[in-house]
Amino acid sequence: MHQILLGIKRDWFKFILSAIFGYTFLWSLLEPAISFLKADIYGWPKFIALLLISLMIAMIRVFPKKRITIPLKNTNTKVNIYFGDIFKQPHNIAISVNEYFDSKIGKLVSSKSLHGMLIEKIIGGKSEIFDDCINKELLNVPHEIIQRTEGNHKRYPIGTTATLSFGDKKYLLFALCHTNEEYKASATPVILLEALDGLWKRARVDCNGYAISIPLIGTGLAGIGLPPMRIIDLILVSILIATKNAEITSEINVVLHSSMFDEVNLAHVLISWR
Repeated sequence: MHQILLGIKRDWFKFILSAIFGYTFLWSLLEPAISFLKADIYGWPKFIALLLISLMIAMIRVFPKKRITIPLKNTNTKVNIYFGDIFKQPHNIAISVNEYFDSKIGKLVSSKSLHGMLIEKIIGGKSEIFDDCINKELLNVPHEIIQRTEGNHKRYPIGTTATLSFGDKKYLLFALCHTNEEYKASATPVILLEALDGLWKRARVDCNGYAISIPLIGTGLAGIGLPPMRIIDLILVSILIATKNAEITSEINVVLHSSMFDEVNLAHVLISWR
């Protein structure tokens, strides 16, 4: 019921029009049929039945979308946007991290972040394994040495991406946010686009033609101060720009957490990117 009411609230005009046209269409079909069959269906029962059916049609028409597909114009790439669990996606999964690729759960890496969930759920909370993999992956990547009281000392440029393989999946970890002296992560729209550019460059090499799935980044602890709908637009813009240069992969998934269902209107996203 909540989803139905949400759909009506988002597009009440479409709901009303759908109900009116539905009622008119049903009437135009039912009236000749009643006359032909000489059925005794008149008065309030007929009106209520038509009204209920037309309202059902209207509710179906405005029911919030849970998945959309956007074919990027003049490319071979399509972007799927849907609600789901990022860790349940197959093959290649992109996860944002801070510029130090920190691994210690707590003050440095929140257990509620996808970065923290990766370390705890996929690596079993063993931060030393995470650090070893990152150091091997980024061995020849330029970086700065920053003296910190806690955490890793190597600070990498925004967009730096390390690919780690666990089981049958690849996890593309890309540096999205800066971290200050108080271990507070932050990012901006410009930084987000820079980070995604680095991710797509690495994804071209490591995805091997398989789809890559990315969560709605920039809405968590390192929020960039934009509503989810605008962040989706930024992600789509970055994909389009990168794909125009060279194809990343034929299919890219943007996976939204279920908690964003009330904030994200996928129907409007689809209309904007047709």
